[in-house]
Amino acid sequence: MTMKHLILFVVAILLSTTAVAQGNRIAVSFVTVNAYGNNLYLDNFSVGSQFDTDIGVAAIRNINKDTSYVIGNANYRIAPTVAFVNVGRTDITTPFDVTFTTIGGTSSTKQIASLAKGAIADVQFDSLLITVSTGMNFRIYSSLAADQNRMNDTLNQYSMFLPGVRRNILLEEWTSSTCAPCAANNPSVDDFIAQHFNLIVPVKYHVGWPSPGNDPMYLFNTTQSYDRRYYYGVNSVPHVIFDGVVDPSYPYSTPTSLPNARDARINIGAPLTVTVTDTRVGDSIRANVVVNVVSQLRAGTYKLRVQGIERHIAYTTPPGTNGESHFHDVFRGAFPNSTGSAIPLTADSTSFTFTYKINSPAIMDSMYTIAFVQNDVTREVMNCGKSLHAFSLQPAAGVVVAPEVGPKDVCIAPTEQLVSGPVTASNSDAPQLTGAFDYELFEGTFPPSGWKLVNPNADITFSAFGTANGVSFGGTSSVKMDFYNYSTTGRIDSLKTRVFTGLLPTDSVKFDWSYAPYTGSGYNDRLIVKVSTNGGATFDSTIFDRSGAALGTAPASANEFTPSSPSQWRTFAYPLRNLVTAVNDNVSHPTSFSLSQNYPNPFNPTTTIKFTIPVGTGVAPSVLKVFDVLGSEVATLVNEWKEAGTHQVHFDASRLASGMYFYRITAGSFVATKKMMVVK
Repeated sequence: MTMKHLILFVVAILLSTTAVAQGNRIAVSFVTVNAYGNNLYLDNFSVGSQFDTDIGVAAIRNINKDTSYVIGNANYRIAPTVAFVNVGRTDITTPFDVTFTTIGGTSSTKQIASLAKGAIADVQFDSLLITVSTGMNFRIYSSLAADQNRMNDTLNQYSMFLPGVRRNILLEEWTSSTCAPCAANNPSVDDFIAQHFNLIVPVKYHVGWPSPGNDPMYLFNTTQSYDRRYYYGVNSVPHVIFDGVVDPSYPYSTPTSLPNARDARINIGAPLTVTVTDTRVGDSIRANVVVNVVSQLRAGTYKLRVQGIERHIAYTTPPGTNGESHFHDVFRGAFPNSTGSAIPLTADSTSFTFTYKINSPAIMDSMYTIAFVQNDVTREVMNCGKSLHAFSLQPAAGVVVAPEVGPKDVCIAPTEQLVSGPVTASNSDAPQLTGAFDYELFEGTFPPSGWKLVNPNADITFSAFGTANGVSFGGTSSVKMDFYNYSTTGRIDSLKTRVFTGLLPTDSVKFDWSYAPYTGSGYNDRLIVKVSTNGGATFDSTIFDRSGAALGTAPASANEFTPSSPSQWRTFAYPLRNLVTAVNDNVSHPTSFSLSQNYPNPFNPTTTIKFTIPVGTGVAPSVLKVFDVLGSEVATLVNEWKEAGTHQVHFDASRLASGMYFYRITAGSFVATKKMMVVK
């Protein structure tokens, strides 16, 4: 038996060969330029080199991070569901345990029988008691003994569940009597409001386009009609937003469009109630609004906004060009203005009174008041209310409705600069992770911890999407850029990763993307991916820049695109060696192979092996193996292409018996073997 057949069995390997450059801190920025084309999806970002055996904890599916609100104040039980992912290069065929614990509380352990490479397993743990108003720390970890990357074995999450109430849902729509697609979609919107009027608080803002721009409901209050448009950056009609944060899929006549948007909000507890009571005082309406904060609000800028709404406006003949003559829930005014009134953040009940004059007594019976509390930082509506709780829907008999239009047909505002402030969301409290392989599968909170979303114009931007997943790893979610409904062209948005350290020139940046160009010319949306080597201070290197057909992964389509098969995804990889150079420990430009003696030696339980690859080496892979004294091969520590430079491997022999072991490197024609001693 020769020494070159000897290898050391390793329990865990942490690859930490020479970093890309001392002080280099890698970050990646996804930059989009909108051309009002079709939707773009991103998924399965990774940086580094995959291990052979690597299980990670992806996300807790049904427990939100940080503060959330429940409906009621009673403690309740929930069975946590956690996603575990095999991010290694090989299938896991042996069972392994996974555990969900509450710090200082309960523990539940389940077993995953096997997990194919790239696959996700959702594990439901034993139910645990959620104590309302008490912060809880969760720790979830896998116990696969052969796991080579311990960085991602554990997920720690803090969650606080505060008492809340059932919410009403604010439905805001922008429309016009001169817009044909509005006439095609408004019947569906009106019918949805009528069926769910007990929980929907509706308002429709009329706009002054398309030409001739003579919508009488817009002309009634031209300034305030546009205030909410500028607030969101709306530049096409029809356009619907639920609770300031959910955009239903277009067209709204699609049976699932509005119900799905409602379902995304209806079971989320609200931290406050909004009660509205109207009293007629001569030719005016006196609106009393009571805001009752039941739980401390998260940090933000909260405003109470109050509006006068006319439930039904009927014209003998259509006032515009689209055939509509009946209009519902029309915005008439904002009180005291569109900016709104500040509210207290702590639990309290505050009463507000607003009196507004009705110029036409004939519409007095059709007027009612709505009110909503909105966080101007996130645009989320926390809750809303209205003074009208029942109605008789006026039939639209005799209405001449324009023919159905295609799904892309919306009416675009004339070119102008929308005025809106910057919105930047980030989870800055996340630690900067270090290791040889990091990834983000977008299965949890968005933006992910440590990532930063930059939306300079406070309009459409990157968002989580729950029904499409890339091909590199399993899951159910991805990131969507809604170019299809993003009518203001030229807008630039960015999604920046957290900072990564400890990477190698042989490591790569990878991600999945999916995009279908929009049929026709002039809709060339663009994706640019830039890399920073100084921790995100500057992004000087562009590794990906495609637009239009070159960006496409699916055939061009006039319909709104959602990837429906793996064939509609592509994976991009870029080696870091093109951006940075290795810094060697002792030899700046080695000219020969070498294998160093492990240090320390003897050791218990960890040691380090260094080896050098010379400049000008061919394409042969470097293979580092270890044997026991019987010559039995137990594991392979390295088996991949290596750049010229000095590399090192750390490993843990805590489960080995005391004794002599041997390690051998093969790189092309170079072969070297050395012995090591484990002493316990």
